Amino acid sequence: MVGIERPEAGVILLTLASDLVLVDRALAVLNEYFIEAGVEDTFELDLVCRELLNNAVVHGSRGRIDRNVFCRVSRPAPDFFRIAVADEGPGFDHAAMDIRLPEDPLTDRHRGLGLVKAFSKCIRFNAAGNRATADVAIHKTGPRRAAPVAAKGKKVEDKAIKILVVEDADVTRRMIMKMLRDLGYREVTGAADGREALAVLKRKEPADLILSDWNMPGMDGMELLRRLRRDPALRHIPFIMATAHGERRQAEHARSEGVAAFITKPFSPEELADAIASALGATAGDTAGKTTGESAGAGPAGDTAGRTTGESAGAGPDPGTVTEDDAGKPLLRAVHLQITDHLALAVARHLAHQRPPRHFRLETRLETSWNPVRDALASGEAEVAFIMAPIAMDLFASGVDIRAVLFAHRNGSACALKPAGGNRPPPALIERFRNRSVFIPHSLSIHHMFMHMTMREMGLSPGLAGAEGVDAFFEVAPPVMMPRFLNESESAAAFMVAEPIAANAVAAGLAEPFFHSPDLWEHHPCCLVCVRADCIAAHPAAVLELVHLLARAGRLIADHPGEAARIGLSFLDPDGALGWDEGVMRTVIEGPGGVRTDDLYPAAEDLDRIQHYMAGEMGVGAIIDLNRFIETRFAAAACERSVIRPSVFKGPAAALARWKGDGLSAPETESLETEASETETPETETSKTETSKTETSKTETPKTETPKTETPKTETPETQTAPAAGGAPIFQVIEDADTIRLTLRSRLDLIHRAIRVALEFSSGFAPEPFPEMETVLDALLRNAVTHGAGGRTDRTLQCAVTAMGREMFRIEVTDPGASFDPDRIAALAGPAPPEGWKDGESAGDWTGTAGGLRRISALCEHIDFNDRGNQITVLLRYPRRTRYAITESPDGLVVRPSGPLSAATIPELKGQLMDRVAEGHDRFRFDFERVTEIDSISLTLFVVLIKTLEQAGRKAVLEIVNADENIANLFRMTRLDRHYRLL
Repeated sequence: MVGIERPEAGVILLTLASDLVLVDRALAVLNEYFIEAGVEDTFELDLVCRELLNNAVVHGSRGRIDRNVFCRVSRPAPDFFRIAVADEGPGFDHAAMDIRLPEDPLTDRHRGLGLVKAFSKCIRFNAAGNRATADVAIHKTGPRRAAPVAAKGKKVEDKAIKILVVEDADVTRRMIMKMLRDLGYREVTGAADGREALAVLKRKEPADLILSDWNMPGMDGMELLRRLRRDPALRHIPFIMATAHGERRQAEHARSEGVAAFITKPFSPEELADAIASALGATAGDTAGKTTGESAGAGPAGDTAGRTTGESAGAGPDPGTVTEDDAGKPLLRAVHLQITDHLALAVARHLAHQRPPRHFRLETRLETSWNPVRDALASGEAEVAFIMAPIAMDLFASGVDIRAVLFAHRNGSACALKPAGGNRPPPALIERFRNRSVFIPHSLSIHHMFMHMTMREMGLSPGLAGAEGVDAFFEVAPPVMMPRFLNESESAAAFMVAEPIAANAVAAGLAEPFFHSPDLWEHHPCCLVCVRADCIAAHPAAVLELVHLLARAGRLIADHPGEAARIGLSFLDPDGALGWDEGVMRTVIEGPGGVRTDDLYPAAEDLDRIQHYMAGEMGVGAIIDLNRFIETRFAAAACERSVIRPSVFKGPAAALARWKGDGLSAPETESLETEASETETPETETSKTETSKTETSKTETPKTETPKTETPKTETPETQTAPAAGGAPIFQVIEDADTIRLTLRSRLDLIHRAIRVALEFSSGFAPEPFPEMETVLDALLRNAVTHGAGGRTDRTLQCAVTAMGREMFRIEVTDPGASFDPDRIAALAGPAPPEGWKDGESAGDWTGTAGGLRRISALCEHIDFNDRGNQITVLLRYPRRTRYAITESPDGLVVRPSGPLSAATIPELKGQLMDRVAEGHDRFRFDFERVTEIDSISLTLFVVLIKTLEQAGRKAVLEIVNADENIANLFRMTRLDRHYRLL
C-alpha cells in the first residue's frame, strides 16, 4: 500500500514498498496533489516523478520488496516544485554516472535520469547516492515550447496567400494540394522533401504558410523547421506539421520546436481548414499555440464536419459535463466513423429507438476521421467513442482518463495488393513490397501492426517513410481513397483497411486479395468502446445499460445478419455516398474477414499483445497499465450470454502460406502447434444454469435483454462454456457452501474470467471485495499458465478458493506441467522472499517466476508447495480496514460502513456526517450489514449526531438496518434505541 502524510502545508510525503505495482498508485496521488495546487498541465511533473520512483524501485532497492521508497514533494517557490525520492538501497556513485540528455526527450528510448535531467531545472544527489532531488518548473499552459509565429498581415479569409506543401509521397502531396484548392487557396505549390522546399523558398518569393510532412527521406519536416527558424529571412513563416504519427506526445514535441499547428494524417478538409486558421491566427506572444485536434480543452478539429444523429442535437453543454433531461436521464454522446466496424452502435441505436433505455438517452455523431473521434473523447465533447484500440491506449497514456468497457467488434479487416498487370508473370511477393508503400488508416492501428509483422516475415525492414534503414514504407491515407491511391501511385504496393473497402476494390478489379486479418490472428480486436471515467463515476447505471445494449446488439448482428445489414446501411451510409448495399453489408458480417460481434468482452491479453508489439517492435505508442485502463465490471454482466471464441494468434506465416515458393521461405508449421487444439473444434455457446451470485446482482439496473429463466441448482457441475475436443472443459465452475472450484484451460484470456468468478464468491464472506485477493489470484494463475503449463493451451488448470471463517481464505492452484524442484524455493514462506532472491541474485530457472511468487509471499500469511511442485497453496487474510459509502435515497442518506467501527476509524465518518448535517440533511439510515464490530467510543458518534440535530432544531429520522443481534443489543443497552429505530 501507499502511505500518505501531509506533515505541513504544501508538502506531501509518500511511503511505498519497492514494488512497481505501487508506483502507479503513488503517481495518481501525486497527480491529485499537483491539480489541487493549481497546476493545469502535469505532464513534466508526472514524468519526473515516474522516472525517479521507477529508478528507486528497480535500481536503488534492487527489486527487494522488503525495502521502502520515500517521496517528498514540496513547493519552495511559486514557480517550481521540489521532488525528492529516496530508497533504502546501498546507493551508488553518482559522481561517476554519465547522466546524459536524451537526443529527443520525448521519443528517445534512453529514459530514466536523463529524462529527469532534461525536464528539471536541476538534479542533485546525497552523499550516499540513495536520494535524488529534482526541481521542476511549473508551466500552467503545458510543457515548455517555442512561440509559434504568424504570417505578417495575413488572415484566414485571405485566399491569395502562398502555401507550400512539403510531402514526399506524390499522390498524398497532390491530394493535399487539391484539398487546399478546394478550400479556395489559389497559390499552392509543392516540394518533395525539406531540401527541395528550401530551394523553392530561396528561389521564389517566400511562402506565407508551410504545410510539411514530418517523416521524409533526405531532410525531414523537423529539420526543415529548424533550418527555417535559424534563417532571419524565413523564420517568420507559420509552419503546420502534418504527420502519420498519431501519438499525442508527438504533438508536444512539435510544439516545443515552434510549430503553429499540428495535424495528424489522415485529415479532412475541415481539419485542414482549422489548422490553417490556428496557424494564421497565432501571435508571437501566444506561448500555447493552438494545435489542431490536440488541445485538451478544445473541441475536435473536425467538429464542423460532424453529423449528429439520434434523439437530440445542437451545440451541447460545456465539455466534460453530462447533460440530463427533465427526468434526470443523462445524455450519452457517442462518436464514431462511417465504417462497418461500428455496426454494433447502429443496431444499438435502432434498439434504443424501439425501446428507450431507462437510464440514459443516446446521441450518435459521425466524424470524418479518427482524429476528431479521439479529440471529442479527450475534450469531453463526447462521453463515449468507438475508437481504434491503439489510439485509445495512447490517449490513456497521455493522461486522458478514459476506460475501455467493451470491444466494438473482432476481426473485420483485409489487405489488398496492387494488381500485377501485363502478360508477364508477377514478380516475387517480396519484390512487390521492396522500396514501395503500403497505405494504412492510422499509425496507431492494428492494420499498421499486421502489415509490419507481415513484411518482417518476408525479410523486409518496414517503417514510416523517411525513417533510416527502411526498405518498405507506410503511408497514412483516408480509407475510402486507398483503392484510388493504390492505382495512381507508381510506388504503392498494397493497402490494409477495414472491410468492405478491400472486397469492393477486388470486385472492381482495382486490387488483388492478399489476406484477411483472421489469417494472422483469429478473433482479434480492433476498435474499442471507450467511456470517460468521469461519466462512469457519475452515471454507472447508464454505462451499465449502454454496455448491455451494445452486447445485445452484437449478438443480434450474428444471429440476424440480414436485418443487421439493413439497419447498418441506413445508419452508416444513409445518403448512399459510399455505394454500399445490403449485399455488401452481409459480406462484412458473414465473409471470411468479416466483423464478429457476438463476443465483445474486453480481454486484456489481446490488448497486451498489441501494445507490446507496437511499442517494443515498432516504437509506436506506450505500455500502459491495462488493469487501470480496462473496466470489466459492466462487460462481465453484459457478456454472460455471449459466445466465448478462442483468440488464436497464428502469426504472419499463416497469412503467407499460399505464397510459398514465391520468393519466400516456407512457413513453419511448428509455430501453430500450440494453437492447433484450439482450432480443431469450434466452441459453441451452451445454456448455463443461473448461479446464486451473478455480476448483475451487484446493481439495481435490469438487463435490457429478455431475462433468463431461473434454473434450480443441482449437484451437476456448472459448465460455463462448451467442452473442448476430448471432453475437457474450457471453463467449469463447481460451488458448494464454502468452496468454489474452477477448472479452466491454460489460457491467459481465461484468467480474468476465473478471477471475476472467485471474487464474486469471496464477496459473500469478506466484508467487501479487496484488491489483495485479485492480485494473488492473478499471480498464481499466470504462473500456472506461463510456467507450469509451459504455455500449452491444451492443458487444464484447477483453482480452489475456500472460505475459512469470515476473513481467511485458502487458495490452491494446480497445474499439469512438468513441475519444479520445491526444495529450490523451500524458503518461500510467510512475508519473506526466498533465499537467493533477497539480494537480487539469480534464481536459476525460477527467475521468471520470481516477481509473481514474491508478491504472493508478501501478501499471504502462508505459502506451501506439494512434493511434485505443481501445486501452490496460500492462506490470505482479509485486511481489516473501514470504509464508508454515503448515498442518497428516498429514505434519506444511506450510510454503509464496512469493517470495524473503532476509535481509530470513526473520525472520518464523523466528519462526513457533520458535513451532511450542515448541508441540511436530517434523515439518516445506517446499514450495518458489513460492520463487523462497534466499540464503546464509536457509539459516541451516534450520540453526537443526535445532539447536533437537536441543537439545529431539526426533527430527525434516524434508522439502523441490517444490524446483527450483538449490535442491536448494544443500542438497546445504551438506550440509543429511543432515538434510532432498529429495523
